[in-house]
This record gives sequence, C-alpha cells and structure tokens, in this order.
Amino acid sequence: MRVPRSAQTLEAQVSDRYKKVTVEPYGDPDGLGVYRSVRFGKTESKWLAKVLPEIDDPRITEVEEKSGRVIVTFASGTSADQRHPFPLDAADTVASASDD
Repeated sequence: MRVPRSAQTLEAQVSDRYKKVTVEPYGDPDGLGVYRSVRFGKTESKWLAKVLPEIDDPRITEVEEKSGRVIVTFASGTSADQRHPFPLDAADTVASASDD
C-alpha cells in the first residue's frame, strides 16, 4: 500500500505528539496504485480536526470527519511528494486561541 510522501510526513509529525498513532489508507488507490486519502484513529483525530483546518497547504486538498475519525486527502500532483513539515504547532496555537 502506497501513500503520498506528505502523508508519511504528517503521520510522523502526529507520532511525535501521540505515542500510538492509527493511520490507514482510505478509499481506492489511483491509477498509479497510490492511496490519496488516509484515515486517522479517534484519539489523534480529535486534535487533527481542530488543527488541520488552520493549515493552508497545497499538499492537502480535503479534511473531513466521519464517525469521529479524520480523513485527509492529499493532492494528486507532485506537491504531495514534498516532505517538508506541516506547520502543526503554529496551527495548534491558532486553534487553541480561537477556543478561548
């Protein structure tokens, strides 16, 4: 099962915050055998549901929540192969400030 490199980057960053991260390919693979969407577990989805909408990154094309789990869809172009970190800490700060 192949996922975009940016999906691997996001998973690694979430793993830095949570000891155990559940992430799995979601939906059908594209013509190249790459799953463009991944679904996170319920624990990390609570945080991701707050944080990811604050990120404006061309690598992510959609963030949706189903049954308490966040599904992240990544771009089909080469931008999804970029491995630079997502600004999760900055987005967390913005999301936390809006909660107050």
